[in-house]
Amino acid sequence: MIRRVFRNNVFQGPDYMYARPLQTTSAMHSSCVATLLWAALCLHCLPVSLALMPRLELWPSPQFWPINRQFPGLRALSEDPAIFAVDDLLDKETCEKLIAKAAPHMRQSLVQTYEGYVPNEARTSSDGTVDWSEVPSLHGIFSELLNMPVSHFEPLKVSRYEPGQCFKLHNDGLPGGSEVGLPICAAPFCNRVVTLFVYLRDCADGGATVFPLLGPSGEMRDPEALGGGPALSIQPKRGMGVIHFPSEMPLHGGVRDERVCHEGAAAISEKWICQQWGWTGPLIREALPDSMLGQRWDDVLL
Repeated sequence: MIRRVFRNNVFQGPDYMYARPLQTTSAMHSSCVATLLWAALCLHCLPVSLALMPRLELWPSPQFWPINRQFPGLRALSEDPAIFAVDDLLDKETCEKLIAKAAPHMRQSLVQTYEGYVPNEARTSSDGTVDWSEVPSLHGIFSELLNMPVSHFEPLKVSRYEPGQCFKLHNDGLPGGSEVGLPICAAPFCNRVVTLFVYLRDCADGGATVFPLLGPSGEMRDPEALGGGPALSIQPKRGMGVIHFPSEMPLHGGVRDERVCHEGAAAISEKWICQQWGWTGPLIREALPDSMLGQRWDDVLL
């Protein structure tokens, strides 16, 4: 039901071709030619080279970005919508080095809009973004896991939640796609198509990431219904990476998947997390607003 609501008036790709009944050999030939022509057009328009296109078994679904399903330790927390986790994606030493690198540069967190990033009472944490050049090893790990070139990455963000701070219900994607792309990304119907966040410290209590529309195994639930059961809740564990897909692929309109709306529950002990967002196509770095640019922090490379 939720999927139907958010798919109205959305540009549809060539899915209908696969539903047509087979008729004559000539009709089959015409259909195959049309399908190949459509595929060629799509590959021409989308800024993803054939060398970077993954094998089909890596796709969680053709609607969503194809991560590397063969990455060691990857496990599913939810199948539909797809949410994955990887324990010990980053080791303790790397987590602590990233915290030490980021700590002097924390500032009031902002919320993304089409006009850039603005303050909002729904997000009370602090954060900082680091230039791509200072985290080459981290981006190498993330690129392998996400099956995505670093050119699609926003600068890595590091966030701190002090006791009582939170991030209320939100979706990481932009509200809707544009057929001609955006100033920061020329891909048609571009959007944030994958989110990877990594907890940098344990939190025994508080600070969980909660998906209120999903149950503990990823089943859909009504958060307002009596007896609806608990929501999918992920407690911070140092080094654990979590992946979800905030928006659909361009052939499905690049629209947000509202099922993965989530919130960062109020922290009880100090919480540290880093967030990596990946886009449909390469970002035009010189077009990024100042609020999205990564900063040069120090000479320590991670």
